[in-house]
Amino acid sequence: MEDHVQLNEEYGMLICQHCCHAIRPGQSIARHFRREHQLKGPDLREIIDYFEGMGLSDPVYATLPEDGSAPIVPLKIHHGFSCVECRYLTIAGDNITKHWRAAGHEHHRREIDSSGAMERVGAKQYAERLGWVPHFGSRDKLSIFAAAEWVRAKAVTGQRQQQRPRQGARHRDEAAAAREQQSLQRVGESFDREVERCSWRLDSVPVETLQWLGSVSATTPQGVPFGLKGKASSMAKYRTVGQRYLGFCLRAYWLGRAEAFTQWAVRFTDEQWSLLQDIAHELGGSSSSDNDGSDNDGNDNDNDNDNNSSGDRGSDDEEEDEYTAQSGQDQQPEGIEVSLDRAVFLFIVASIKQQVGGNVYTSPLLCFCAAMGIRQRPLGYNEPHLYTGMLAAVLWWARVFFIESVFESEPQERDELGVETVLAFQKEHAAWMCIGTHTAMSTIIGWMAYGKGWRHKMGGQPSIRWADEGEALFQNGERIEG
Repeated sequence: MEDHVQLNEEYGMLICQHCCHAIRPGQSIARHFRREHQLKGPDLREIIDYFEGMGLSDPVYATLPEDGSAPIVPLKIHHGFSCVECRYLTIAGDNITKHWRAAGHEHHRREIDSSGAMERVGAKQYAERLGWVPHFGSRDKLSIFAAAEWVRAKAVTGQRQQQRPRQGARHRDEAAAAREQQSLQRVGESFDREVERCSWRLDSVPVETLQWLGSVSATTPQGVPFGLKGKASSMAKYRTVGQRYLGFCLRAYWLGRAEAFTQWAVRFTDEQWSLLQDIAHELGGSSSSDNDGSDNDGNDNDNDNDNNSSGDRGSDDEEEDEYTAQSGQDQQPEGIEVSLDRAVFLFIVASIKQQVGGNVYTSPLLCFCAAMGIRQRPLGYNEPHLYTGMLAAVLWWARVFFIESVFESEPQERDELGVETVLAFQKEHAAWMCIGTHTAMSTIIGWMAYGKGWRHKMGGQPSIRWADEGEALFQNGERIEG
């Protein structure tokens, strides 16, 4: 009998194990199993005798569970819509339209395309599953969202220099903001240079090494070797995510280590904080008086250099000369900031090579990934199908930096690589870049898999827009009128 039916004792409701629907009590029980599942004989009689006289709840008239309660297993979870003015929930596009008109919430309807006013319920459940909700707690999510945003390409120098000089504190604030924006722009350009430099390594290692690099398993290489993306637009989007990560961490450094945790829930290891300090030094100073890391409240320093194997910091001239010689070019172009690039490279590697325990948000990279999941308008969280693409970008450039970190001291001619070197890469890959290793990268891989599972389970995102005259809603191309 348990193979056919389940009694949910909390709600006093009978649930069919075959179609995952709640069944109305009384004669509907026999009718459902006989017509829908062709059940008969002793199996059907056992169900009827046991449940037909029981005082079960009718799912049609039963009180709905409280908003935000856990899903009822094994009932199916459906896509739904939520009004941004109240918590009216429905799975039907026409019902949300009727609700807006009846409740007087129509003033939001023209903002749907730009602000996503119909919130997908699955996004909240995805955020809860990944622990974003308890991690950020009551912190200002708009502030966290802004910290993870990137500077716009236009305004760094030209516009501000063209403005007339201003007097007093306002002018000083604007000047400080301009310096910060210039620093963010420089560190973003440094990241781009490092991606290009590390990408040279992809042509200098065996194909099998690239197959291992593209794999999430420590035992099976990927069939298709890892490589550059075919479209320049895709590469630009992937690099932008890396620039955003550096900007997020640099803003945290300017804020101060303890204050960054208080406001944005971001932690750094001692090694990572020291490398951030190197980046700030190369940029020409800091914007915070509390960024020396002396106050470690809220920071998990157990993940020190034992768990972060990015190697020496490379501050001496000898290592810098070696680094320059191995950049893939015979001579550095004029204007390249070698010391800044080196600091950026080591910080990214230290972010990749970090182990995490029960609280994965001891990793600044994972905290940044959570911050990317915040949606600005209306305030909430992005849906899985919009979020997993950003995680794919992180995984891509992390692999590019990782392979260079392993082969950095090796020649760039493939024929000169020894077998010991490629076998050492395989061990390093198994330790840091595979699922099940309790590292920052294994966590990201798990989040991607979970997000893709949500997308397949929920059937993708519906297409929703208002008609030009504003009198009808189109869902998946079909006109819905109230």
